[in-house]
Amino acid sequence: MHSRIFQVSSKPISQEDYLTEDDIPESFFNTTADYVDSLSDEERASSIEDLESVLANSFTFQDGAMTSTENMYEYSRKPFESFRASLQRLSSISFEEFCGKVTYGNFSVESGLWRLRQCYLSEYGFYIYVTEYEELVTLDNWLRTVSPRDTYYLGNVLDYHA
Repeated sequence: MHSRIFQVSSKPISQEDYLTEDDIPESFFNTTADYVDSLSDEERASSIEDLESVLANSFTFQDGAMTSTENMYEYSRKPFESFRASLQRLSSISFEEFCGKVTYGNFSVESGLWRLRQCYLSEYGFYIYVTEYEELVTLDNWLRTVSPRDTYYLGNVLDYHA
């Protein structure tokens, strides 16, 4: 599965400061990706359009910058509802299910915990590389640090394979 890493900064990013594969922390390769690759200019532009689509109600995009809106928290509505449903299912497991003696269809405690984690982090989706902190975080985690009307500038975009 392929996804993207988007470089952002609170200041404009010059091309000579663009994120490269070498900037990605080793821990990302140990936990999530087997490789990271650069993109062509066309693929970068297309990836930014994909990000715009995902964040359509939460950010405005203009001239290489993205500004969060008052509605930015709406991005989290669907994952929150899935999180609550997963949590509700997990809260009703029996002792036998917890011990692994009984499973129901595709549900197991392990799969329920995995779903719960994915609703919160989306570990195989988009990532954000925050230039100021040289930090790579999931889009979901990064959004939790953003306030309405914050502006960020987009730098490079990398492909990763999980």
